[in-house]
Amino acid sequence: MSEPMTEAQRDAAATWLVRRQDGPLPPADEAAFRSWIAADPRHAEALGEAEVLWQQLEEPGRRLADRFAADVRRQKQRSWLATLLRPLVALPALGAAACAALALWVFAPSAVADLGADAVTARGEIRDLALPDGSVLHLAADSAVGLEFGEGLRQVELRRGEAFFEVRPGLPAPFTVSAGDARIRVVGTRFNVGRFGDDAEVTVTEGVVEVTAGPASVRLTAGQQVSAENGTLSAIGTVDPADAAAWMQGRLVFHLRPLDRVVAALQRQAPGHILLSGDRLAGMRVSGTFPAGDPDGALAALSSSLGLGLTEVTPWVRILRRDDTGS
Repeated sequence: MSEPMTEAQRDAAATWLVRRQDGPLPPADEAAFRSWIAADPRHAEALGEAEVLWQQLEEPGRRLADRFAADVRRQKQRSWLATLLRPLVALPALGAAACAALALWVFAPSAVADLGADAVTARGEIRDLALPDGSVLHLAADSAVGLEFGEGLRQVELRRGEAFFEVRPGLPAPFTVSAGDARIRVVGTRFNVGRFGDDAEVTVTEGVVEVTAGPASVRLTAGQQVSAENGTLSAIGTVDPADAAAWMQGRLVFHLRPLDRVVAALQRQAPGHILLSGDRLAGMRVSGTFPAGDPDGALAALSSSLGLGLTEVTPWVRILRRDDTGS
């Protein structure tokens, strides 16, 4: 009979799983992961349990929102804690780990993924970074970047969030930015990059930028914008260059933006999670200007203007839903 898994093995499995959710590991880390798996049959079993737990917690918001919208009236009398912990009932053996993972999801969802980042901002925080080559990087709230600068090397990885770049011209090495599936190459210019999972959006305010996704490349000039979605490039759009950097002046400006991206921008300003009940809401188009310093007010105005219900399940979890289920 094999020995039971240890808590240390469960913890290691959870750590590997979360690290791998952020994309392919560097070769050395991938080799270490495979060595860990091969070292003990219980490691694969622990990883399998962690994957089940992740399925319960990685998308708890969507499932919770859908379930809450379906029986919101009936659930009014239940405590918010019981509602939040309900997905964990099926995993009693992992209760402690599940509660820890749930707390991480609510309060610090990117904590593990950010361990290897060179610069990170908290919710509502903006940082200005002077880069080694003399360029300047403005890092938006709840964002993270990795930096590689050296002889003939100027590379930035936008790991999540949003950043505005002022690139120093006149240097022989090109300045490159990676953001999910997008690769951006410039010599000297000003531009904004937002990342949404593996998708990215690039907006140029000055100069020329080359954006690549998959086999396709485009060149953008001031006032132009392109998105890389599912590994392909969208058509080039035109925007007001001032809007691309409005977040640095405390304004969030949206013009016909999908609701899920608007919510992502608001969520970077305050703790907790803003959830959408139903996939159809994600693609609703939104236009407007909101103060970055008042995400609660912006969310209330957004729900009112779109005719959506806004439900606070806990102080840290709020749900936007169609208002046909009652409130």
